[in-house]
Amino acid sequence: MSEIDRTEALLEQFDGRHRHIFRPPHGRPTLGTIAMCLLRRYPVALWTHDSLDFRSQPHEVVERLIATDTQPGDILLFHDDGDASLQSLEKLLPHWGSCGLQFAAL
Repeated sequence: MSEIDRTEALLEQFDGRHRHIFRPPHGRPTLGTIAMCLLRRYPVALWTHDSLDFRSQPHEVVERLIATDTQPGDILLFHDDGDASLQSLEKLLPHWGSCGLQFAAL
């Protein structure tokens, strides 16, 4: 929780928001972490579909996610520390947009 609190304080310096969404590492929150987030009113987010962009080539990400039944309200996990997500999203966003889906960052 101290790491979450320190990160929250740092993020607040940048955007002035007091609460940010917490994504547990690997999507595996402990019961204790969930309880502390609830007590401190940190929203917790998981995802519906993991792009696996950190270990896949962009064309693999695109093929896998186009074959996935993506629905309004789904949360898609992408990582911003590599080019695979950007290259994949350049193809996926227009495809999903043509299907009537809209997008928002969490």
